[in-house]
Amino acid sequence: MKTGQHPNTLESFFSFIEKTPDCWNWTGRLNNKGYGWIGIKRVSDTRLAHRIMYELTFGPIPDGLDICHKCDNPRCVKPEHLFFGTRLDNMQDAVKKGRMKHIKFSELQLRTMRNMLDSSLGMKTIGRKFNIDPSVVKRIFGPQPHP
Repeated sequence: MKTGQHPNTLESFFSFIEKTPDCWNWTGRLNNKGYGWIGIKRVSDTRLAHRIMYELTFGPIPDGLDICHKCDNPRCVKPEHLFFGTRLDNMQDAVKKGRMKHIKFSELQLRTMRNMLDSSLGMKTIGRKFNIDPSVVKRIFGPQPHP
């Protein structure tokens, strides 16, 4: 199978995986952040390859949770490298591992932001309070349902 294509069967899904001693790298299409993705024509949808691998191996992903990488390799689909967590868990993991050194919030600030979101305050309001772009709030907590 050529790099940059989409699989169309479960068998072909696995043909897009290059196994190395460390990671299982996705060789199909990548999104703009380097994660493997798959277009599903019948439902006009795209799915991330590592999320599909997690579901094939461990079962359904609880609603609202991210699938994180222990190896910090966005192309990796090796089941042992994948774990689920909240968007906040994922962002804190990124900060702890030095992938987001430029953004650091205290536990109190993060709890305050979460409480503001839970109180139906918008990301723009939170961004103004903490002097950050609303997109940073979205990256930390994920998209929020509309009230």
